[in-house]
Amino acid sequence: RTAVDVVCAGDSLTGWNNIGRPHEWPYPTYPQYLEEMCGRLHDQHFGDALHPNGDGATIIAEKVFGVLRALVEASSIEDRK
Repeated sequence: RTAVDVVCAGDSLTGWNNIGRPHEWPYPTYPQYLEEMCGRLHDQHFGDALHPNGDGATIIAEKVFGVLRALVEASSIEDRK
Protein backbone atom coordinates (compact mmCIF):
# COMPACT_ATOMS: atom_id res chain seq x y z
CA ARG A 1 0.00 0.00 0.00
CA THR A 2 1.07 3.53 -0.71
CA ALA A 3 0.81 6.06 2.09
CA VAL A 4 -0.68 9.45 1.31
CA ASP A 5 -0.23 12.42 3.60
CA VAL A 6 -2.94 15.05 3.91
CA VAL A 7 -2.20 18.36 5.61
CA CYS A 8 -5.05 20.27 7.24
CA ALA A 9 -4.28 23.93 7.91
CA GLY A 10 -6.48 26.16 9.97
CA ASP A 11 -7.26 27.40 13.43
CA SER A 12 -8.74 25.81 16.54
CA LEU A 13 -11.18 23.87 14.33
CA THR A 14 -8.17 22.06 12.89
CA GLY A 15 -5.72 21.84 15.77
CA TRP A 16 -5.79 21.00 19.43
CA ASN A 17 -8.54 22.99 21.09
CA ASN A 18 -8.54 23.76 24.81
CA ILE A 19 -11.41 26.22 25.05
CA GLY A 20 -14.10 25.35 27.56
CA ARG A 21 -13.97 23.22 30.69
CA PRO A 22 -10.60 21.52 31.28
CA HIS A 23 -12.16 18.07 31.80
CA GLU A 24 -13.48 18.28 28.21
CA TRP A 25 -10.06 19.00 26.66
CA PRO A 26 -9.05 18.40 23.96
CA TYR A 27 -12.16 18.76 21.88
CA PRO A 28 -12.21 16.52 18.83
CA THR A 29 -11.16 18.21 15.61
CA TYR A 30 -12.28 17.52 12.07
CA PRO A 31 -8.87 16.09 10.99
CA GLN A 32 -9.42 13.25 13.48
CA TYR A 33 -12.71 12.37 11.81
CA LEU A 34 -11.25 12.91 8.34
CA GLU A 35 -8.52 10.39 9.11
CA GLU A 36 -11.07 7.81 10.23
CA MET A 37 -13.22 8.43 7.16
CA CYS A 38 -10.23 8.03 4.80
CA GLY A 39 -9.30 4.62 6.40
CA ARG A 40 -12.95 3.43 5.82
CA LEU A 41 -12.94 4.86 2.28
CA HIS A 42 -9.71 3.07 1.45
CA ASP A 43 -10.87 -0.24 2.82
CA GLN A 44 -14.28 -0.21 1.16
CA HIS A 45 -13.99 1.86 -2.00
CA PHE A 46 -10.54 1.35 -3.49
CA GLY A 47 -9.45 -1.39 -5.86
CA ASP A 48 -5.81 -0.88 -4.92
CA ALA A 49 -3.75 1.60 -2.92
CA LEU A 50 -4.44 4.50 -5.31
CA HIS A 51 -7.41 3.77 -7.54
CA PRO A 52 -11.10 3.65 -6.65
CA ASN A 53 -13.21 0.64 -7.43
CA GLY A 54 -16.65 1.10 -9.01
CA ASP A 55 -18.27 2.19 -5.76
CA GLY A 56 -15.48 4.67 -5.04
CA ALA A 57 -15.61 6.10 -8.57
CA THR A 58 -19.36 6.56 -8.22
CA ILE A 59 -18.89 8.51 -4.98
CA ILE A 60 -16.30 10.77 -6.62
CA ALA A 61 -18.54 11.34 -9.66
CA GLU A 62 -21.52 12.20 -7.44
CA LYS A 63 -19.48 14.75 -5.48
CA VAL A 64 -18.05 16.39 -8.60
CA PHE A 65 -21.50 16.44 -10.21
CA GLY A 66 -22.91 18.15 -7.11
CA VAL A 67 -20.32 20.91 -7.41
CA LEU A 68 -20.97 21.30 -11.15
CA ARG A 69 -24.74 21.42 -10.61
CA ALA A 70 -24.31 24.13 -7.97
CA LEU A 71 -22.16 26.16 -10.37
CA VAL A 72 -24.71 25.85 -13.17
CA GLU A 73 -27.56 26.81 -10.85
CA ALA A 74 -25.60 29.79 -9.54
CA SER A 75 -24.78 30.98 -13.06
CA SER A 76 -28.43 30.58 -14.09
CA ILE A 77 -29.48 32.82 -11.21
CA GLU A 78 -26.89 35.41 -12.23
CA ASP A 79 -28.11 35.30 -15.86
CA ARG A 80 -31.66 36.09 -14.72
CA LYS A 81 -30.59 39.27 -12.91
